[in-house]
Amino acid sequence: MKTGRGGVEYEDLTLGEGLPVAPGCVVQIVYDLMLNRGDSVQKNQTCSFQLGERRVIAGLEYGVEGMRVGGARRLRVGPHLGYHDEGVPNSIPANAVLEFHVTLLSVAPGIERDATLPMRPLLRPATASDAAAICAIYNPYVLDTVITFEQLPVSESEMTQRIRETTAQYPWLVAEVDFTVVAYAYATRWRTRGAYDYTLESTIYVDKTFTGHGIAKPLYRELLRELKSRGVHAVVGCIALPNDASVALHEKCGFVKVAHFPQVGRKFERWVDVGFWQVTLTPDIM
Repeated sequence: MKTGRGGVEYEDLTLGEGLPVAPGCVVQIVYDLMLNRGDSVQKNQTCSFQLGERRVIAGLEYGVEGMRVGGARRLRVGPHLGYHDEGVPNSIPANAVLEFHVTLLSVAPGIERDATLPMRPLLRPATASDAAAICAIYNPYVLDTVITFEQLPVSESEMTQRIRETTAQYPWLVAEVDFTVVAYAYATRWRTRGAYDYTLESTIYVDKTFTGHGIAKPLYRELLRELKSRGVHAVVGCIALPNDASVALHEKCGFVKVAHFPQVGRKFERWVDVGFWQVTLTPDIM
């Protein structure tokens, strides 16, 4: 056990077989503040920071300088320490327990990832500087598949413009693994008429080398959470068929199939069907 500032005691955190955290790693802490009797004061709070950066979490100045990550550990909080909830100080009862679930999000260059660990992407809003990485993900789908009906590769300048135009109104998120953008998802307007104001269309693409690694679902769910927080009522996903992986992803995220249009697209000298999946995010707004 080690004692931190404010009388906080914690165990060393380890990753896998004890792989040390290198400078540049991003650590995510999901913590619950528990009372002696097991009641949860704060549930599933999340914080991400880099090695050496210090944050105040629940009133504790907590950093990962020299620490290792992985697994769930408990921190015992002294009787005179308080935590802050949106800037309002509160008291923590004696012997309260602060439990941290720590996940390695990114590994610094030159550090080998433990292959047994699941990939947990770092999700963030896209910026114009992500255009090249997004083109690298998207253009192979343009050139080699019917997943997108676009037929010519998108230039970095064109993608930059698309990002800027989209993010001026709607969310565009990227997923990073080991400091590399490996997936992105965004929303755009579904139809131009005013009555469609509460309905958007969603899009998601994952780098082909990262498909099947659990990247898409957390990214897509985060996009849907963001859309719901903005008052979006319904989201429509358009899928060129067949595409079992995309259908499975949408249905895991709550979408249901609402339409099927046969042979409405033509690419690579063949006809392509299109299906529409929809999820409703909010109750009837009447």
